Amino acid sequence: MRYLMLIQRLLASLIDLIIVYLPCLILVHLIFSEKELSSIANLLAGILFVLYNMISESSFQGKTIGKFFAKLKVKTVSTELMEVGQRECAKLLYFLPFIGWAFIVISLVLYLTNHKFLHDIIGRSEVIINV
Repeated sequence: MRYLMLIQRLLASLIDLIIVYLPCLILVHLIFSEKELSSIANLLAGILFVLYNMISESSFQGKTIGKFFAKLKVKTVSTELMEVGQRECAKLLYFLPFIGWAFIVISLVLYLTNHKFLHDIIGRSEVIINV
């Protein structure tokens, strides 16, 4: 069951990354076209993606576009923007240059051991199936 939830969560993330993050990344790279600003552009695209998640999850009952299609929703202590922001700002760790991959690996190991990703633990939240 937990592997099915992992697949659903990865699918939801992939949908959100394709629909929101990729266009943000392309737009930011068009604005910051110099090579030395590429890591700043990647981080800025990550910030825009996190803002999208914060607004979506606080406004649409814990759902982003990807979570809507994957039939998932985020259950937090509160749906206020600050509570959701704590969880979503933790996702910025994944977008950090050079060490972001390490946080992704740590997050996957945490999920396999206690069924929560790193940003779920930091944000005191859980992702549930939306029936």
